[in-house]
Amino acid sequence: MQEHLNADRGQVEKATFGMYCFWTGEAKLGSIDGVVSSEPGFMGGSEVVSVEYNPDLISYEELVNNASKQQAFDRIFIH
Repeated sequence: MQEHLNADRGQVEKATFGMYCFWTGEAKLGSIDGVVSSEPGFMGGSEVVSVEYNPDLISYEELVNNASKQQAFDRIFIH
């Protein structure tokens, strides 16, 4: 799991993004300001990256918009 050591975790929420390559997705998603951790894995046979983000720093909508701009996912799993 990628941890941002200088980030204040505070309250966190979770989002999971599906993609063709979780290594690429983890790098892109983990670099978004407000994301405090990222973890690659599999869900239902798909490669995914689960991220924890601080909603005081970035909203869910902003997270999705930033991830979309970076082409970091092709589907989102709702928690």
